[in-house]
Amino acid sequence: MVCAWIAGSVIAVFFATVIIDSAFVDGEYVPRTNDSFYHARRILDAAIGNRGFYEFDTRLHVPDGAWISWPWGYDYLAGQALRLALAIKPSLDPLGFVSFIPVAFVVVNAGLFVAAVNQTGIRASLAMAAMLAFALSPLVQLMHSVGMIDHHFLEFTFVLLTIWLGQRCFAHPERAGPAVALGTSLGVAVAFHNGLFSLQLPVLACAVIVWLKGNRLPRAPLCALAASLLVATLIASLPSSALRAGMFEFALLSWFHVYIAACSAAVLLFLAWRPFTIPNLALLGALSAGLAVPILQEVLHGASFVTGELSILGEIQEVQSPFRMYFETWGPRQTMSIYSWLLVAAPVLAVWFAWRIIAESKPEKVFFAVWAVFGLGLLLTQYRLHYFGLFALFTGPVLILDNLAKRYAWQSGIALVAALGAILVAYQPSLRERLFIIYAPAGEPDYAFSRDLYAELEPYCEQDPGLVLASTNDGSAILFHTECSVLSNNFI
Repeated sequence: MVCAWIAGSVIAVFFATVIIDSAFVDGEYVPRTNDSFYHARRILDAAIGNRGFYEFDTRLHVPDGAWISWPWGYDYLAGQALRLALAIKPSLDPLGFVSFIPVAFVVVNAGLFVAAVNQTGIRASLAMAAMLAFALSPLVQLMHSVGMIDHHFLEFTFVLLTIWLGQRCFAHPERAGPAVALGTSLGVAVAFHNGLFSLQLPVLACAVIVWLKGNRLPRAPLCALAASLLVATLIASLPSSALRAGMFEFALLSWFHVYIAACSAAVLLFLAWRPFTIPNLALLGALSAGLAVPILQEVLHGASFVTGELSILGEIQEVQSPFRMYFETWGPRQTMSIYSWLLVAAPVLAVWFAWRIIAESKPEKVFFAVWAVFGLGLLLTQYRLHYFGLFALFTGPVLILDNLAKRYAWQSGIALVAALGAILVAYQPSLRERLFIIYAPAGEPDYAFSRDLYAELEPYCEQDPGLVLASTNDGSAILFHTECSVLSNNFI
């Protein structure tokens, strides 16, 4: 498996750096994509700027200012890493250092991917095929490419951590260590993105399904999972200004997230202390309904985010579903180039794993099936949520092939050749249309036309900072390049 990690990392790093021309323009690094501009500005301010680290931006949505919807974890820690790097090497290009953080994390995520694959029980030879699917994916490439300072690669990290640790936890339900590790990971995740509290849902769903099947999990590890989740969430949330201000909102790291962890802990404790009976099932339903009442409005708010109905989200490309991209905005050719033909398998895999939830008896197998249905559902809902379903998309076909090979006693070489051949066929659109293309500066065609304007605007804003009127798509780039303020960016 170490060989799979090394080989996959080498391939993934190559594709993450091959598009460096879009992140290194006219002798300087530029962030790739809209949100990366704002992350870069916030990280540089935290590390070397006069403003320091902030969670409320007075230069945004002038004159009121605005809370930043992203939590403190990523930008603050990246800023501290940059400060340390500059202390070691003062001549270091700050933005160049930050631009390569996603590339470094492709090695981390490749390792977590291999660890999670190993937990599924797939034979090592076929695990190599799953790793190849990971390394060749344009979705993985774009998340980890040079200059892609957006936080999605870190969300992918916590997704893979949940899959790996969740399988370990349910494979060894008698041990408290894996349960504590899983609970801690789930709790820390919310410091890196508000929406990552959703990672708790597959864990709870698996615990409830195993409970319904009469396979009661040991009490001590469930209590350890509940306690570590609640404590880690509280610790991760304490640095948030929104929490210290007493706010209770889905869109900000606040008491809402602590309450969600408390609800999850309450359900886990119920499962630990009550065996499955019809009265206890009714009691669990009543408990869940009661706990949901205080968060109903925020849950509906979150649902409008997932469906793309919130504010201007429906017009933002990353919020569109692959179906809309295929039939309306991108067309078949471009959509398949980024998803590969594996996209066609996603609905089929979701149905197959839904059946496995019912058929499987081992808790770790149930967890993986639950996760696959959850992740593939989100992948098919929004482009930006693809990282939730990538693991199931890459490993699902290989897992099915592995099951067939074991059932019919196929030689491992035959199964491997079949897997590699299927992957190469599935990635033909990507290899032809996506993996080796030249992207526009910053990965944004519009930025290539407006870049010279920022250079002219910068000295004026430095001399007399003012308000720039522009579209929401230009807001983050203006905040990055100048000292002027804007009415809005894509946070609005």
